[in-house]
Amino acid sequence: MLRDLISSKTMVRSATLRNRQAIQANRATIQRANMIHLKLVHETVEGIYSIRTIYFWESVDRTLQEMYRALRPGGRFVLTYCDGKAREVGEELHERIEREFIPLANKRGF
Repeated sequence: MLRDLISSKTMVRSATLRNRQAIQANRATIQRANMIHLKLVHETVEGIYSIRTIYFWESVDRTLQEMYRALRPGGRFVLTYCDGKAREVGEELHERIEREFIPLANKRGF
């Protein structure tokens, strides 16, 4: 089962509408959640998808630790982010990903 963890009420509504069939078939759930306090059973989640949320994480290390805890062995984590608008590059975020996120993700087992 896929679990979509969302912090915005608007995004919950949107994701619920987009995934209505998967939810009805019990293949997906949508939850509003704080990423460092997931209410998920240890090693039960097939996949976690983070779409443009890394900017809001209170602690990259604690968030990665919690996601790793929830993922089942062989589960997947996908992170997407936008590092700038068209023809612009957000060097600060790119550097943060290289300097902070990647080493911590490796440390956590991703």
